[in-house]
Formats: sequence, C-alpha cells, structure tokens
Amino acid sequence: MYYFVKKRVRLPYLFYVTEVLVPQLNDMMVVVMDNLNLHCSDEVRAAIENTGAKLIFLPTYSPDLSPIEMFWSKVKSILRSIAPRTTEQLHAAITLAFNSVSESDFFGWFYECDARTTLI
Repeated sequence: MYYFVKKRVRLPYLFYVTEVLVPQLNDMMVVVMDNLNLHCSDEVRAAIENTGAKLIFLPTYSPDLSPIEMFWSKVKSILRSIAPRTTEQLHAAITLAFNSVSESDFFGWFYECDARTTLI
C-alpha cells in the first residue's frame, strides 16, 4: 500500500519536473526546494542539474530565517501587553496590533532574514 501511494505521488511530480520545469531551465538559473522526500530523489536532482541549473535545498526550517515569525512575534507581544479579556477587547487589540506593524518593520525583517541566509 505504501509503495503504491508513494509511486502515485512521485510519478506526477517527476513528470512535472521533467516535462514542465526542466524545459524552462538553463545554466543561469537556480532552483530552490525544501527537503520533502519527493524533492530529494536522485531522478529530480539529475533532471535539474543536467540542465546546468543550480539546485539548492533549503535548510531545515528555522524561525530565524522567516520574516513571518518576526511579524507574529511583534503582534503577539502587543496582544500580551494589552491583555484583552473580552471578545470586543480582543478584536480591538488585534486591530491595534496589526496596525502597529509598519512597512519599515517588514523591510527590516526581510533584510535581517536575508543577512542571516547569506551566512549559511
């Protein structure tokens, strides 16, 4: 059963890589993938690398490399400081927390995450 399910998922993905993705790749391109078992197969790796494209696998998930984690950290910090006790207070606190996140916050978070990834 496991082999059957695995094969049913693996074959369509391999088809996508070889018939859709690979024809669009060249030696000036980079393909970035996570570490899903499907993505790490020898067939997928060979198909992409044979085009001359560079294949990079993301590191294991790290909140330090994700701007969304920094966003939620700020929002949750504001919510904790307000400490709403009713539904109405919670709605108002969420609105205030979301409105407290600025455009410069987002740029800073993306900059910080980019700086960290260049060290990997």
